[in-house]
Order: sequence, then structure tokens, then C-alpha cells
Amino acid sequence: MKKTLFIFSNDFGELVLLRLLMYNQSFSAIALMPEQMMKYITLPNVEKFSYQNADDLKRYIDDIMPTQILFFSAYILATNNLITTPEFYSLMDYLDKKKIEISTSDPFIRYYDHMDFDLQAKDFLSNARNAFITISERLSGYRHLYPLPASLGSTPHRSFSNHFKKKTKEHIYKGKQWTFVMAMHDYQLLQFESGLTYHKKIIPLFSSLVKDYNIMVNLVFPEELHKILEKELMDVPDINYISYCSLDAFEDLIIQSDVMIYWNLFSASTLLCRLYNKPTVFLKQGHMETIFPGFFKYSKSFWFPENEPVILDINDHFIPDVLKRIKAEEAITNDTALFQPYFDLDTPSAVLNKQRVSQ
Repeated sequence: MKKTLFIFSNDFGELVLLRLLMYNQSFSAIALMPEQMMKYITLPNVEKFSYQNADDLKRYIDDIMPTQILFFSAYILATNNLITTPEFYSLMDYLDKKKIEISTSDPFIRYYDHMDFDLQAKDFLSNARNAFITISERLSGYRHLYPLPASLGSTPHRSFSNHFKKKTKEHIYKGKQWTFVMAMHDYQLLQFESGLTYHKKIIPLFSSLVKDYNIMVNLVFPEELHKILEKELMDVPDINYISYCSLDAFEDLIIQSDVMIYWNLFSASTLLCRLYNKPTVFLKQGHMETIFPGFFKYSKSFWFPENEPVILDINDHFIPDVLKRIKAEEAITNDTALFQPYFDLDTPSAVLNKQRVSQ
């Protein structure tokens, strides 16, 4: 096994990729990540160290002497202000000089290679879009890793999957559970678009689920939204507020839930929902489409090769519609052909041991 070093940004979704590569594998690796991310990953075969700046990264690289480095993700190290853009370019030059093999995850699926941007356009997202274009040019020659089927052009790439599931634990709560997941980016956009009133739309939904349907509600939300909801729903029992938790605990939550509900089609944890054949409901396309217009149309064949995702509105029919969807999906939950595109991908060992790429 090649000596492997992972370098992480501060994006929780990237930890899903680490889980898919390293869970229940016989080999080990080392991971460098920001201090606040350390507690969210608990894989026994991954040794963790924290970094604060580009100098820390270079020092660890010199000490570890890895054969290969996997960035999760190289695209957002600089755009998330973990290191500066010049430091990022310098780091990549440094690794090239040391002849260390480089791979990166790509949360944007090379979208910027196929979409035209107006580099003169000025809006609150234009700087981010333009930064990704520039960075993508620097990264275009390195291998890109995808935890789903992806058919791209000349960029070196490889898809992978991990079929191992956690052993199901006995449920502490014996009733039905619905889990809602909202990222900070989506919360901020939803509140902005609604004049800071979006929370008022979802309060009746949570109350009805508990009081009218006897369903426990798990809310994996930003702390700011929890504070609002805890005050408004203080008299409603069986609502579980989860700001952040380890990926291991979140996977347990997926296993125990009857349905997972997202405001973002491209949340990385939906890959775990597919692993466990969990019904998944979407309420919005999500912040990726807002930042990168046309992203959904471009990437839906990669993310959803088996069917078109359904986006439901929160209205008087929402809960009955979801109950019907759960019942329908339970009827085909053992149809492995539905998820065959993922089962046919390369194994973690194949990805980490070889540099062979597909074109």
C-alpha cells in the first residue's frame, strides 16, 4: 500500500469521502485537518493531526514523506481561507518538485470546464466562481476522485465506492424517525430569500409530525436555526436538535431514520443514504445551484444515474406525500439493481494502490 496522506479543508461533506475510502479497510492512512474538524472523524485506521497554516502542511509532509497525497478538497483550501491562494499554488509546486502523487476530490465535478462565466459580472458570488475557474486550471492535470459514476473529458479521474455497512445498533427510540439536514450555506440563502422568515414555514411541519403523526424529528441544523426553533417549539416533545456530531454518529442517525430530508440535492451524506437504501426527500435544489447556475442540469446524470430526484413543497400534503414515498421505496429496497452503478465502481484499495486513470 502506498503511504497515503489526506489533507482536508473545513467542509464536513469531505469527511464522507474519507469514510467511503477508509471504512473497514485493512490499510491505514494519515490525515491533516483543521482543528475544529478533528472530532468529527473516528476511523481507527486514520491517524489525525491538525494544521493551522501552509507552513504546518509543509512541515508535516516533510516529516511523513508520503507516497501520495489526496486533497479533500484542493479546490476549497484557498477559497475557504484556510491558506492563501499564493500559498496554495506554492504548495502544489512544492509537491510536484518532491514528485509526490497528487489526487483531489472535486465537489464541482469539473462544472467550470463546461459552463461559460461572465468574468466581468459582479454579484456576491462572482468572486467565488471566478476563483474556482482559476484554481481548476492549476488542478486540471491531477487525478480527480469521485464517490459516484462520472463520465468526464480529458481530466484524469476515477470513481470509487465502499460497500461495507455498519452493523445496525438497537434503536433506543422504537417509533418512527424523520431526519432533516440543512447546511449553513442553505440556511443563510433561505433566510436571505425569505426576509429572515423561512423558519416560520417549517415550524408547523415539525409540530405536526410530532403531535399528529407521533414521529420523532431529528434536526441536523446550524446552531443559529436551533436557537430559533428551540424557543418556538419549546412545548413540542420528541424533537432532537443536533448542531454537529461525528460522522460515525451521523451514520447511526441515517441507519435509524425512516427518511432523510435535505434542502440540498448534492449533500455528500446522501451517498450514505444510498448505501443503506434510505428514502431521501429534497425540499430545494440547494446552494450549489445558486452559486453555480446550471449545475443541477449538468451534473444530475452523475449524481442521480438511477432516477430523477423529486423536490417536494412544504404544504398541507407534504407529510402524506412523504409517507407514500417511504412506503413505495420500502417495496423496492431490496432491488440492488437500483444502486448497481455504485456497486460497480472501483474499490478503495484499487484507488489508493494504483495511479491508473480513466479518460
